[in-house]
Amino acid sequence: MIILHCADKNKWEEDKKLGIYGVSEISKKGFISCVNPVNVTSANFTVPSIKEYVILCINVDRVDSEISTEDDEVKIYGTIPVDAVVGTIAYTFDKDDKFLISDEVKDIAIINDVLANMNLTYVSHKYFSDGTDSRIILLNDAYVIKQNNPDLLRSEALFSEWYKSPKLQNVLYSDKDFRYIVYNFIPGDVMHTVDDFNDVVNNIKEIVDNYKVYNGEEFGYIYEPSSSWNVFLKTLVHERSLTLPESFNYLPKVYDAIAELEKYKFDKKLIHGDFGTHNFIKQDGKFVGAIDPIPMAGDPLYDLTYALLSNVTFLPHLSLDFLCELSGEPKDKVKAMLTVQLFCRFDICIKHHKEDIDDYLDFWYKVIE
Repeated sequence: MIILHCADKNKWEEDKKLGIYGVSEISKKGFISCVNPVNVTSANFTVPSIKEYVILCINVDRVDSEISTEDDEVKIYGTIPVDAVVGTIAYTFDKDDKFLISDEVKDIAIINDVLANMNLTYVSHKYFSDGTDSRIILLNDAYVIKQNNPDLLRSEALFSEWYKSPKLQNVLYSDKDFRYIVYNFIPGDVMHTVDDFNDVVNNIKEIVDNYKVYNGEEFGYIYEPSSSWNVFLKTLVHERSLTLPESFNYLPKVYDAIAELEKYKFDKKLIHGDFGTHNFIKQDGKFVGAIDPIPMAGDPLYDLTYALLSNVTFLPHLSLDFLCELSGEPKDKVKAMLTVQLFCRFDICIKHHKEDIDDYLDFWYKVIE
């Protein structure tokens, strides 16, 4: 378990050099006063504002001194080795000098919750922020603690329950209120560059081919469902169009494509929903797994085309004939889905990698127009 102690910042910097912390605290009070992060309030953690403070995160497993708990206070009756301090958090306060409980403090409470519920011993934690809207903590280099919208996390847990594959992250633990979920960590690098096109395509197809029929009423995103697949696609396209420049005046053709897709029946399946190379992990250039689903109920062709349009280096390999053979779907349906996906990709491209937009436009005129 990790407990928190509010320390004089200058004193902490001095004690770090000595290798132990708390001599002055012990001499004054006989103990080092700490708080379990779940019990932190502005009242029990507010200190005089005449000094600079820092919050020490103390791993009790590395403390040899006696520890007792009295109400909300945890007392350490002796000095602590510096290596028991596994992190520091900035001490933040409001205009009235009252302590403000930061997200980092709340994270420590969640880490303790995970340690207790999964029967783990704390080793380390760090944050991931690259390319995600979620709050991500990597615990012990093995467990991914993910915080986001509880309805989204609930749908991710469902996706994991359905697909126990070594190539998809598995949810190992879910908070009862879905404040967070815990995934296994897939080591490797995000597939920003593609080293082996055939390897990636084979893995994309294997995952998509193993999607299962979903009998729920939802269409589109499970956590934010639409009334039909048609409504989902129209809503998606409309939202993308709002942020595209006026020169991207392809909406009539895209809505015609959505009308074309209505002609084709499909088995509604539970699909990944954000199935692109930004969520693919590779080791030694080879695909090893897909992470961060936004689970959807829909046509597997959506995930297949989304994946193959997610990286500009795929484009030279793609044609209607290739995609029809890969998917087993009719050419008119594949072209219609490509039309929708490419239009949405224009918006993603302009927001995140403008340097690729000309290649996507060239592909549009080659395949769609």
